[in-house]
Amino acid sequence: MRSEHKKKKKKRKTFKIIGFTLLILFIGAGVYGASVYQSLAGAISTMQGTAHKTDKRVEDIKFKSQDPFSLLILGVDERKNDSGRSDTMIVMTVNPKKNRLSY
Repeated sequence: MRSEHKKKKKKRKTFKIIGFTLLILFIGAGVYGASVYQSLAGAISTMQGTAHKTDKRVEDIKFKSQDPFSLLILGVDERKNDSGRSDTMIVMTVNPKKNRLSY
């Protein structure tokens, strides 16, 4: 009788530990997901707008409100006494109609 009680107690303790671990992992994944979403939403909101005139550009660039567009993102690796070179190239496409971002 006592050994059955100990086994049940041990099972409950094991389930509590597993449940607590899963809860912590679930909360961590939620916080991470929310952080990534907030960062991406902030980046997209700052990208939208009109490009301004420069010496070489005589007119403002205006995007139609729902036109997809692509960006080339270059990462530069520059060392001392080096002119630098691109070490990362990413083409990113933003499609506002489908609410998608692909790279």
